[in-house]
Amino acid sequence: MCPVEFDAKDSHEMMVLREAMIEADGRFRVMLGEDGSVLPENYDHAMAFMKDNKEEVLAEAKSVEEWENIMNHWPWDDMDEGR
Repeated sequence: MCPVEFDAKDSHEMMVLREAMIEADGRFRVMLGEDGSVLPENYDHAMAFMKDNKEEVLAEAKSVEEWENIMNHWPWDDMDEGR
């Protein structure tokens, strides 16, 4: 017998999070090339998608510290790397 048990509420919450992750992952992958880079024809769409996503995540921040961490470490900010 497994020493870890999950109650029905935990299992349900995990399934909801899993479905949300699958949906978000699918929307993100549509914009990418095989190597994980954004295809040129998808660049504007990808930037708008990531901006909207960042705004949604920031709106859900539970504290000023969490909000600041998101702002300082958002992995999809435009870094203007060599453009």
